[in-house]
Amino acid sequence: MDLKIPLDIKKLPKGNFIKSRITYSITFVFALLKLHLLLKRNKPDFLIIHLITSIPLSLLMLFNYETKFILRISGYPKLNFWRSFLWKFTAKKINKIFCPTLLTKNLLIKKKIFSSNKLFVVKDPVIDVAIINAKKKKKLEKNFEWLKDKKYIVSVGRLTKQKNYTFLIKNFNNILNFFPDLCLVILGEGEERDTLEKIIKKNNLKEKVFLVGKKNNIYPFLSNALFFILTSEWEDPGFVILESMFVRKIVLSSDCKNGPIEIIKNGDNGFLYKNNDTEDFNRSFYDIMKVINSDEKKKNT
Repeated sequence: MDLKIPLDIKKLPKGNFIKSRITYSITFVFALLKLHLLLKRNKPDFLIIHLITSIPLSLLMLFNYETKFILRISGYPKLNFWRSFLWKFTAKKINKIFCPTLLTKNLLIKKKIFSSNKLFVVKDPVIDVAIINAKKKKKLEKNFEWLKDKKYIVSVGRLTKQKNYTFLIKNFNNILNFFPDLCLVILGEGEERDTLEKIIKKNNLKEKVFLVGKKNNIYPFLSNALFFILTSEWEDPGFVILESMFVRKIVLSSDCKNGPIEIIKNGDNGFLYKNNDTEDFNRSFYDIMKVINSDEKKKNT
């Protein structure tokens, strides 16, 4: 059975938080009935719930099904009132819950959202060596070849509050006082683009900070960058950290919950700074640049 709604998603409202919520609500209403009919008529053995979990879980609150429900938690779970209520209310009907990190599993046990016997840590496969090696060989798109002549830091992720790009851009403006030849390149698209563009304009950073949009192949941008930076408020686990490490890039990340602190051993395979701490961010950034500049001097001698 086709679960697609009879509307063109591309034509629905988008561009900011309110518009995205309208689109989400429309999608929710249309998809709810379709999924209910599928579960009642087809009676699949399992339904894996992932990303837009409120639709199947809302049905689980109202109906009983022969299908076993498996909840796959993606990203750090912000336990607001609605999510906590929904998960607790449907907990007995959910067969298993898969968590991306051990810290998330422990959090759900501590908060008594689910019983421990239903919780399992299942880490997502991230690295496909053959695919990444093929993508690494690709050159920068023609309209971005000018980046080869720039010393730039790169960040990758949707332009949302979670990624904390406001913090990144404002602090990068201060970094330029010490490293004026640097640029910042951000790959991604999202509802905060207008806000970020205003910050860039206000601080006269149009020649220093570039929002290049969503890219299917991030590796040419990573390969040519000095290092990768992640300023997220939360991640779970933070796949782009692993992708950056695979192409041997230095990683600077916030110590946000839950992924980065399970991946990065500070000073060993990457660097962590205290989340939203400007002083610690600047110190870590400066330390990395000292290492990079020192390595460049050695190469030139």
